Amino acid sequence: MIFQATTALILGLGIGFINSIPIGPINVSIIDTSFKRGFRHAIMIGLGALAVDIFYCVIGIFGVSLIKDYIVEMFQPLGFPVLALIGGRLVYKGYSNKMIQTFHPPTQKELTKNFSLGFLIYLTNPLAIGFWIITAGFIFSHRMIEKNITDQVSFISGMAIGTAAWFFSLAKVVAYKRAVISEETVKKITMATGTVLIAFGIYLGYDFLLSLKK
Repeated sequence: MIFQATTALILGLGIGFINSIPIGPINVSIIDTSFKRGFRHAIMIGLGALAVDIFYCVIGIFGVSLIKDYIVEMFQPLGFPVLALIGGRLVYKGYSNKMIQTFHPPTQKELTKNFSLGFLIYLTNPLAIGFWIITAGFIFSHRMIEKNITDQVSFISGMAIGTAAWFFSLAKVVAYKRAVISEETVKKITMATGTVLIAFGIYLGYDFLLSLKK
């Protein structure tokens, strides 16, 4: 039983880490924030996303399909306006030179704001919950872990550790490099980040319109 739980933990850790690597709204937001404001600001965005990711993973692993359908129906329409608004704001700041690189210790208000930003961005991404529904179906069908509370909780715990490890590493590396990055480069990173967020928003909006036609 301990061996099975350990296997589930390691499996969750690996999947959580690998799933967090591809460039998406959260990663580009962490990169942009870490370059401009530092590690502690950026990691809070990752922790906000992690909170939602854990919730989505719980839904997938425990098979709460009714909640999954409700979340997608409730928050999918918000994906486009949320990402487009955040992305548009970043593009505007970069284009108009209204963004600055700050190095002061973050206040509690700033940390809470960044946590909420990561939470909101991830919450409005229906692809995230879909990933865990599909992943859960795959690992259970191939009996990689068993449907018992010990294995399920171990897998979710591993996922949380793996995801947090990636966000921590990304924010730390970018924050370490920011001291040698010019303001012009930071400006370009900000505009690129905004453009990526807008693109993701458009994709989610298009996907939502297609779902209405079905």
